[in-house]
Amino acid sequence: MSLFFAWNPLGLITYSIRTNRPLALKLSVFSVISFFLCSYFLYVEFIWSRQVINPIRLDLLFLIPILSIFYFFTGFYFLKIWKQLKSKAVITACLLLILISASKLGFFASNFLKIQSDANKIQTIPSLLFEAQFKNQNNFSKFFGSIDASENPIAGHFQAAPNEWATRMIINSKGHLWLYFHCSSNTECIRGEAKIPLSQRNFPATIDLHSLGGSQEEGQFSDIQADRFTFTLWVILNGQKKPYVKPATFVRTPPPFRQKSPGSKEDVIYSGAFSQFKITDKYIEPVQLWLWQSGDRFLGYYVRQNFGCGTENNFITPIQLEGTLKDNELVLKNSNSIEKVILTKISDSHLEGQILYNGKFLQSLSLKSGAILFSDRHDLAPLLKFEETKHWLETVSMGYMLTWKADCKVTPTE
Repeated sequence: MSLFFAWNPLGLITYSIRTNRPLALKLSVFSVISFFLCSYFLYVEFIWSRQVINPIRLDLLFLIPILSIFYFFTGFYFLKIWKQLKSKAVITACLLLILISASKLGFFASNFLKIQSDANKIQTIPSLLFEAQFKNQNNFSKFFGSIDASENPIAGHFQAAPNEWATRMIINSKGHLWLYFHCSSNTECIRGEAKIPLSQRNFPATIDLHSLGGSQEEGQFSDIQADRFTFTLWVILNGQKKPYVKPATFVRTPPPFRQKSPGSKEDVIYSGAFSQFKITDKYIEPVQLWLWQSGDRFLGYYVRQNFGCGTENNFITPIQLEGTLKDNELVLKNSNSIEKVILTKISDSHLEGQILYNGKFLQSLSLKSGAILFSDRHDLAPLLKFEETKHWLETVSMGYMLTWKADCKVTPTE
């Protein structure tokens, strides 16, 4: 905010050089502009932003660097010629301008580098998830469930022929379908998902595919044989249904697990998800904690939120908590959150403790093993080293939000 009050030292310099009318006039204009920018900033910060949910201040991306550079060179220029102006007040004004602008430029550059770093991390998320999903049989089953054809004849892992636009299709025994494609040179991403009714024991003629972009597409099965089929993806372009590139051929194959051997000994223990809920009137408040342990260090992801019964909720963000077990008490906290979770009893099936809100008791905890909110990422975290697990979860959680229809007849699932 100090940057937007820089019109004060700028005005002092203007007053000090009032005998040089052309230069003083130019600085007067900039001082007035700075004053109005300060007024604008105060209005946006304390009035407009209070009326908007999660305001995004794109204006600051331009105002901060432009004003900082201008104030810095203005202060530097007049500091060089202050003896000619015969005013010691100019020294103070110039130093203020340089100090304010330099600190803001440093802060802006630091944030910009952090944004770049975060953007680079986000680009690695598809690769991390794909590696985790196909790491081994355990991870594969956690994410996809069973693909046993004896439970459902159409269940299985189907690999696309080389150089096709798609890479693989997976159908589990409950009829959930995932379609993959190459999203980079060495990474595959989910192109879309579909649900085939359990009553459908053979490949259907068509399916409605929900793409990750939110668009509705249609898939068509043809040339169906015992362990292979052809799949055509239809998209809507200019109001007309057209095939997406060309039909792709898929063949049933075993999943290609990346971990060929048992691998190194795992230092981290994943305890799973623990949850509880309370219902008041037409609202439900679930509390859920995913928990990892390495020695006396613990890592958790935590949700406590109130929902209206029957509502669709798409912006549920788990908070990362961390703590160390001491004297049979575990305090899980995050420096950016005013909530703390204190656990006094930890077992494989049950957690007991309390929640502190801003240092004060909020509610008791009696969390049982089982999830109310489903996450397709937390269960896949690598468990070799604590810091590796923490870093992996931090990365794949960037921008990740859970969705949940608030069911007031909810029952936690293992």
